[in-house]
Amino acid sequence: MLDALSRAWPISKVTAKTQSDTAFSALRFHCNDCLKVMFKHGLPVGVQDSRHYNLFMEAMDREDFETAEWLLKDARIPLDAETVRGVNPANSLQEDLSRYRPGTPTHDALLRLQAVMQAVMQARGVVFPVETSTQQRASRGFK
Repeated sequence: MLDALSRAWPISKVTAKTQSDTAFSALRFHCNDCLKVMFKHGLPVGVQDSRHYNLFMEAMDREDFETAEWLLKDARIPLDAETVRGVNPANSLQEDLSRYRPGTPTHDALLRLQAVMQAVMQARGVVFPVETSTQQRASRGFK
């Protein structure tokens, strides 16, 4: 149905806020097939919400590591999203790693995701360790 709707009413005619709301809703309901259809019909892969989070960052917040990996490898989500607080996909992943005890399933999943991010995105200059959000803010003169 979404495919038919997108053909009848192109995503380019939908406001940026509605595009964002729809994409983030699909992510929250674990509907990657919906995201694939929306991407196919012109939804920008780098769509962001009002916080300037992209879909990868939202998937990470929800500990949906399978979707986060798909967004990196297959959807080729850009890594240039950054909040006003200096949070970006790379430092968000790095910070998440520091919050979990090594050897736990979540920490292991994050390590695998970090390896994927490094392998897939190295051409974009992602090398760990990256600046933390605190360091990002300080370099811009924010507290």
